[in-house]
Amino acid sequence: MKDGPLPKFADPEAGFERGFDINHHGIGLPGSTWAEGNMFDGRHFVPNCNMEDAVFTDQVWAMGRHDSLELGRSPEEAVLTELFFSNPSRRLQAIEQLTLPPIYSTIPNTGAFSRFEHVWGSALFVKKMAEKNGLGTAETVKLQLRTVVSDIAHTTGSHLGDWLFQFVGGDEDQHDKELATYLEATGINDMLQRYGVDPREILSPAAVDWVEAPAPDLCVDRVDYGVREINRWNDVAYWQNFSADDFVITPENMLAMTDQRRARIFSEAYLLLSEEHWSEPTHKFIEELLLLRTKLFYAEGLAPNTWVFKSDPRLGLVQLQDIHPRDLMYVTDPAQTQAFALPNLTGHTLDAIMRSVSQYHRQYVWPGRRERIASYMHQFAQPADYARIASSGEHKPIGSPDFHTYLDEYPQTLPNGFAILSPEEAEATKGPQDFDFVQVPFKLRQIDPLVQTVQGFQRLSELDSSFAHRLAEHKDRTEQTLVARLTISKPSTYKLLNEAIENVEAHWEERLKTSRRMTPDELNGLLEVAALEIHGSYPFMSFLSY
Repeated sequence: MKDGPLPKFADPEAGFERGFDINHHGIGLPGSTWAEGNMFDGRHFVPNCNMEDAVFTDQVWAMGRHDSLELGRSPEEAVLTELFFSNPSRRLQAIEQLTLPPIYSTIPNTGAFSRFEHVWGSALFVKKMAEKNGLGTAETVKLQLRTVVSDIAHTTGSHLGDWLFQFVGGDEDQHDKELATYLEATGINDMLQRYGVDPREILSPAAVDWVEAPAPDLCVDRVDYGVREINRWNDVAYWQNFSADDFVITPENMLAMTDQRRARIFSEAYLLLSEEHWSEPTHKFIEELLLLRTKLFYAEGLAPNTWVFKSDPRLGLVQLQDIHPRDLMYVTDPAQTQAFALPNLTGHTLDAIMRSVSQYHRQYVWPGRRERIASYMHQFAQPADYARIASSGEHKPIGSPDFHTYLDEYPQTLPNGFAILSPEEAEATKGPQDFDFVQVPFKLRQIDPLVQTVQGFQRLSELDSSFAHRLAEHKDRTEQTLVARLTISKPSTYKLLNEAIENVEAHWEERLKTSRRMTPDELNGLLEVAALEIHGSYPFMSFLSY
C-alpha cells in the first residue's frame, strides 16, 4: 500500500505518472491511505479510457486482445463513437456511481467508481453476450445504446439527485423521468436520428428483456454494477472471477446464470451490497448529512463556480443563483466538491463530522466485517459445503457465532457521540444535545436469478430453498427503520447545527419555487465545461493513449 495523499493533477498523463501503479496485468487503484478512503491492495479494477481512439479498456469483462471496447471499427458503431465523445457521456467520467467520494466512504475502495465506467462497461458486457448469441452488429449497437443512455442523466452524486427531488425511500427514478427531456435538450436525440436510430426505440423498448428487466430478474445494469462493486470489497466473490461465461440468454430473451452454485455466490454478494453498504446504517447517516449539506448550499442561494456563463458570448451573463438546483447539479462531482469548499461554517462542520464517522468505520468497523463476510461467503464457495446447503435447505446466517472476528476484541465499535438505535431506544434515551436522524429504508434491491438446469430455467430460490429464506431475511434486515443519533456536547456547535436543520427545508423549497430551469443552450454550455472538469483531487480512471 502506498502512503500519502492522492495525486492532484491538471493533465491526465502527468497525473498517471505521479499517482498510478502499473504492470503487465493492468492499472490499479491510485495509491492512498485508509484515512482517504481507498486502499491499493493489488487488485486491478480501474479502467483506462483512451480519448483519442475511443477505446475503453476494462478490468471486469474479458473482451478481445486488450479486454477493451474499441468503438468505431465498423460503420454501424459510428453512433456509439459519437456518443462516447459527447459532453453528456464525458461528464459521467467524474460522477460517483455510489454517491460518496472516498473521503466519506464507509468501505474502502467504494469511491472513485464512475458512472462512465458502469455504462461503458455495460456496453462491453452487452457486446460479449451478443457475440455469444450470434446477434448482428446493428442489433448489438441498439442494445448498447439502450444501456448507455439509460444512466446518462444522473446528476452529481448519482442517486443523490433522486433523493433530493423525490424523497429517501422513494422510487429513485427522477433521472429516468427527466431522461427524455435531457436527451432532447442535449442533442442526443438529434444525433441518434442522424444515424437512423429512433430515440423511442432506445427510451421505450417494447418488451422486457435481458437488457432491462424489473427485479428480481437479472439485467445488464444489475449484473455489470453488481460485479464491479463486488470486485472492490467482497474477497471471496472477487476470487470467483465472474465473467460473461457465467451468464446466458434464455429462449424467452431473459438473462440467466449457467451454474447454481455460482449463482448463489453472486446473489449472496449482491445482497451484501445493500446490507453492508447501500443500506448499512452508518453509510446512510453519511448520505443523510451529504443531503443536508447539499440543500444548505443551494438554499443559501449559492451555485457551483463555473466560468461558462461569464465567458461564453453566445449566452451572455447568466445569474447562476437564479437557476434551478437540478440543472446546476449537471456539473461534475469535483466541481461540486470545489463549491462546497467555499467558506461556510455549517457546511464545514458537517464535513468534519462525515469525515470523522466514516474514517472510524473504515478503520475500526470494516476490517472485522470484512473478515466475517469472508467466513460467511466460504460456505457457498466450497462445493462440498454448498452441496450440503442445497440438500438440507439451511445455511449459517452472517450473524452466526461460528464466524468469529477479531473485531470482537473491540468493545467500542462506534465513535463517541454517534450511535445507531432502534426507535424505541431512541425515544427512551433522548437527551438535550442529541440529533436523531430517522433512517427510512431505501428501495428494496434483490435478485433471484434464473439458473440453467437440465430441465430448463428455474429461479434460484426454487432450486435452493435456503436462498428463499435468505431473501426473506435480507428484506427484514434492510427494511428496518433505525435512528442514527449524533450527540453534540459543545453548545455553540449544537446551536449552529440545530438552526440549520430546523430551517433548511423551508429555504430549500423556496429556492426550488423561485428558480428557473436552464434553456437548452445554457444546459449545453454547462455540459461543455463539465466535460473538461473531470480531474479533481482524485482520479476515477486513467487516460493513457495506447
